[in-house]
Amino acid sequence: MTILQSPRSVERLVTGRPTSDGAGVKLTRVLTGDLQQRLDPFLMLDA
Repeated sequence: MTILQSPRSVERLVTGRPTSDGAGVKLTRVLTGDLQQRLDPFLMLDA
């Protein structure tokens, strides 16, 4: 377990985009565009 020695700053704030998925399920997608290139392709962050 790594103990964080100093707090990290917020890199950026992201606003989710309304979208629909599957059978018309309405959701807000946060990881879009360039953010997806920085993270694991199987990670989803929807609300």
